[in-house]
Amino acid sequence: MSTASHTLLRSIDRPCLNGSIGAFAAMAVLLLGALAAGPAWADLPYFVSADATAMVGTLDSQTDSTGQLQIFPVTAGPVSANGSPFSPDDSAAATSTADMGELTAYASANVTDGLLVLGRGGAADWLDTFTASSSNPDVTEVTFQATLSLFDTITASASTIGEARVDLILSDSAHIDPVTLLTLDDASFNPPLNTRTVTAMITEPIGVPFVLVGRLVLTARAGDPFGVEGFVVVDATEGARFKLDPTTPDGAYTTASGVSYLSSP
Repeated sequence: MSTASHTLLRSIDRPCLNGSIGAFAAMAVLLLGALAAGPAWADLPYFVSADATAMVGTLDSQTDSTGQLQIFPVTAGPVSANGSPFSPDDSAAATSTADMGELTAYASANVTDGLLVLGRGGAADWLDTFTASSSNPDVTEVTFQATLSLFDTITASASTIGEARVDLILSDSAHIDPVTLLTLDDASFNPPLNTRTVTAMITEPIGVPFVLVGRLVLTARAGDPFGVEGFVVVDATEGARFKLDPTTPDGAYTTASGVSYLSSP
């Protein structure tokens, strides 16, 4: 995977590789304590994870998962499954890759005899903890523009489902629960996705950590109990990309990962 879309600023040691949390993570845990009932986002101040599943009825199922890792990028799969020995022409495949600020995936399903066939290239996730800063001591908060882009193609026959959905999720001191800041959803059962880049503005106080999560989920599903044949391919190998740019003069941010998500490094 190309890293040209962002600059890696690896000037800090990566904490938590041995399972400990460190002072910065502890601060994020305190801030995000309300999330304990949901995903364990506050367990690590940054991570990537990738999952892939390929399934043909009850005959064959293959999965791969990286778990939450602080070494990036990571890839799950490729995994594949088929209906041998009874339905050898039925097949599914999936793979996904997660990098900080960039997610890619692929999923396909092909069915000839009506078995449920599922290819799932995700979820692929990244999470990072941000802290707003400024070189101007009079600045108390910074406004940022968040940008989300999705580049994918879906090829699907009738009676199949193909979908690529990407979300940018925000958790900060102003929200008890995480909020979905941006979403792009490309699906074979909807009109074609024409807008492939969307933006949103957020404002964060200086020195208070906030968390952004990027998530890409691909689904390719074909077949049913009534013997419908079909195929579907969801190709998001061009991927989902995320950017965060300060719009406040003298505004900036630091990240727990050391990665910069600026549009122009």
